[in-house]
Amino acid sequence: VSWKVEAKNYITQEGSQIIDEDTVLDVSLNIIKYTITVNPSPEDSTVIISSNGEILASGEGKQSVEVDIGTTIDYSVNRMYYYSKEGTTTANSNSTISVELESKPEQTLTLAKPSSVEAEDWTNIDNADDGINSTDYAQSWNTDKFYLHYDASELNENVKITNILVSYKLKQTLSNNDVVVILNAGDVECINITVEGISTKLGGTVYESTASVLPTGVDVKKGLTLSINNVDGGADILYIYGSQLAITYIEP
Repeated sequence: VSWKVEAKNYITQEGSQIIDEDTVLDVSLNIIKYTITVNPSPEDSTVIISSNGEILASGEGKQSVEVDIGTTIDYSVNRMYYYSKEGTTTANSNSTISVELESKPEQTLTLAKPSSVEAEDWTNIDNADDGINSTDYAQSWNTDKFYLHYDASELNENVKITNILVSYKLKQTLSNNDVVVILNAGDVECINITVEGISTKLGGTVYESTASVLPTGVDVKKGLTLSINNVDGGADILYIYGSQLAITYIEP
């Protein structure tokens, strides 16, 4: 005899045998199973696959599960600095779900003026904290430095810093002298450059410098200090009208 046993959603079994006595054949069918794969982009995103509240797979990168036909699958894909995505599917075939996350937009925190200013040798130092558009100035003599401190504590420590632009308004009494500009975020030196040929223009000239080393959000939250050093010294006087920082970042 030949025999065949089938049922919806189960794997069919069949066979044949010679019967020479009364025979009982026990046939157990296995339910059909399918593999569901979630493939994220970026590749190092965290993928969680669950069903009825039970986590079936969780990890970084592509994740796969084998489940009974008809099983409802929930999945989520997460990565810092990207918007999360979630979805639901039913296991009716082997399938791969590609999930591409959207990057969060850049934001900019502008610190329009320093929270405090110091200098090694100065006059009218308070005038250096009025912002980049100030018409007042502070003076630094010879090779002494200004120290301008900024408070960025409102940023989340997990933000991704993508740029720091420093603007500062200067003039000198002698033309074409140079200054050294240094920006520190916590213990990280973000800028260390020589700006050549500072002008003697009445009312000052705005100069800009961009960070070559990007700090973390933790570094920035420790505080930022901009120092401006009159390199050439001598009888020259450095005038600083103000400065500002524009921190570009992405939220976690």
